[in-house]
Amino acid sequence: VEVHEALALFNLGAADQQRLLGCANDLSRNWDTQSPAVRRHVLRTVISRVVLNPSRLSIELDRSRILGALQSGSLAPTGIPMVDASTFALTLTVAAETKRAGKATRLIVEDGVSEKPDANLIKLLVKAFEVRDQLFSGQPGSIDSLARRTRASGSYMTCLVRLTYLAPDIIEAILCGRHPVTLSARRLITTTKELPIDWAAQRQWLEFLPFKSRS
Repeated sequence: VEVHEALALFNLGAADQQRLLGCANDLSRNWDTQSPAVRRHVLRTVISRVVLNPSRLSIELDRSRILGALQSGSLAPTGIPMVDASTFALTLTVAAETKRAGKATRLIVEDGVSEKPDANLIKLLVKAFEVRDQLFSGQPGSIDSLARRTRASGSYMTCLVRLTYLAPDIIEAILCGRHPVTLSARRLITTTKELPIDWAAQRQWLEFLPFKSRS
């Protein structure tokens, strides 16, 4: 839809418009396989300005450069009428905000969901379930004795055990890399004292969106 809108000013024939839309579709379909250099070049070509507001991110695209990139990869396409530059601006707006993520501040766009698993979060969950299994193995011992054997504090071991009470869909989301980008291993382990037992309350507390299992 955005590409069709970007080309609307140029009074293209139906055949030319379909050809350029096909080029745009090919670019979109192959985007993930393009090298970082190619993707960076395309983005720098078509984006004229990025504006970050308190609750949204606005990206201004240059229609003439979009046309040029689709025609021949040129940065200065030919055959375009000279008009005010603002006429060629196409603005895309998405919900966004800055949030703390560990020690850093990150830009969270739309749902703010991570796109890949976090190794530290996964290691933390694995350790938590290892501790639980040892406690429930039937062998005599307590959290304090287990803490002494592993040279960890009793409070840390208790925090690990609390993580095993996480909702199954939250655990699956973390393993699949579909957790909020603001959720770090440090944040998860340090908030277990306030972690609700109720699964719905856990999702709200940890800022999880409704998660669908990847079957």
